[in-house]
Amino acid sequence: MRLYGDLLSDYDTTVRPILNQSQPIQVTVGFSLLSINYFDEVLQKFSTTGHMVVTWTDELLRWNRDDYGGIQKFTYPQDGVWRPMVGLITPVEKFKLV
Repeated sequence: MRLYGDLLSDYDTTVRPILNQSQPIQVTVGFSLLSINYFDEVLQKFSTTGHMVVTWTDELLRWNRDDYGGIQKFTYPQDGVWRPMVGLITPVEKFKLV
């Protein structure tokens, strides 16, 4: 509880989580195709199922594990931290945030 409070008490989800705000944040996006659900060559449409992984380093969420009983990792709600805006654009549908 102390670690959670110390890390997130002054955390702002609208501020990019990097110490030097003039530097870019490296965001990596990976996609694994699991299946092709629908394919129509005439209509030029297809539907897939996949798994997307987005990773980045949040420099504002660092701590010394010795100060917190050796805790190396902890889980917190994703809406409580900064997240990059990732969207999908298809010619068939409108822009959709993921």
